[in-house]
Amino acid sequence: MKKILLIDNDPVILKLVRQIFEEEDYKLVTTEGGLEALEILEQEKPDLVIVDLVMSNLSGKTICEVIRNKKEFSGIPIIILSAVLAEEASLEIIGADAFVAKGPFNELKANLLKAVKELLSEDYRKDTTSNCQKVLGVEHQHPRQVVRELLEANERLLKVISHISEGLIETDKNFRILNINNASAEILGRDRLSLIGENILNILNIEKDVEVHDSIRALQDKERTFVELQKTLENGRTVDVIINPIFNHYKPTSYIVLLKDITDKKRLYQEHLEHARLSVMFEMAGTITHEFRQPLTVIQGLAELAERKLGFLEGSTNVNSVTRYLQKIKEECNRLNQLTIRVANITQYQTRDINKGKIVQLPVLDMHN
Repeated sequence: MKKILLIDNDPVILKLVRQIFEEEDYKLVTTEGGLEALEILEQEKPDLVIVDLVMSNLSGKTICEVIRNKKEFSGIPIIILSAVLAEEASLEIIGADAFVAKGPFNELKANLLKAVKELLSEDYRKDTTSNCQKVLGVEHQHPRQVVRELLEANERLLKVISHISEGLIETDKNFRILNINNASAEILGRDRLSLIGENILNILNIEKDVEVHDSIRALQDKERTFVELQKTLENGRTVDVIINPIFNHYKPTSYIVLLKDITDKKRLYQEHLEHARLSVMFEMAGTITHEFRQPLTVIQGLAELAERKLGFLEGSTNVNSVTRYLQKIKEECNRLNQLTIRVANITQYQTRDINKGKIVQLPVLDMHN
């Protein structure tokens, strides 16, 4: 028995279509929601899908795109069942195989069964050039200018949103993605259609964040107008996330989530901080070496004076050992002097990671010169 999935948010249509298939050798599975339909698609694996074009959350066009994007379902025949006048050329763009207009029950029944039998026939499956009449039941349908203009306006809006550089995502009240533009998909590092129906809080790994949930609760209670946070994704990108609610009768019915990739901005800021830190460190090094060299010069001078004084006591007990000590003092003072010169005249440096910080590596200098 062939299995058919019907997706329509009009309960009257669901009832009518169920009546149509009551005496037919098909199993009919129905749902009113587009997101629920995607779940049923995975569970039931239907042989054919019938979907309305205009629905409250996911549109019929988006559902068609998602089905065609999934390799395991890409070959399933799709029938658009809609009161909106369709043109044959638009079916290819939507990804549907046939269009059946909503109309009087007897006409609807005849046209729907004709399309279903044709699309599920072995001949149609084998021959993609089959002369199936793709548009049925539009003879008595009159174009509605208002509906057409609204659909065209919606299509223009979606095209604009899909090409803006900022990430923009529309979700339902449970944060499941309904619409997502190309910029968001690129930021998240995923295929756009594969993200439809997924929970954006899960994707951003903030679903279990208590602070985020408290902020969202404040949104729902209208104590806040939006929630803003910063998140580093698994792909290494850092994003600013802004969550805005859309209210209907004082309750949020959906959310608009904005994503802004600040990875480069954050990197440049960190580099600026590192540069500023090193600049301060080098200034301190210059001051310290200046102060350090003064006592070293005094110590060296006193060691030389002591050596001269000891020259008058040549042959006295322990003079040779004292002279050796003084020589060692002079050598170490010279070593420290060379080190202060090296630090004070830094022109090149490298850094390497050490634990959670960085250490500055200075050029090698021969300390015996």
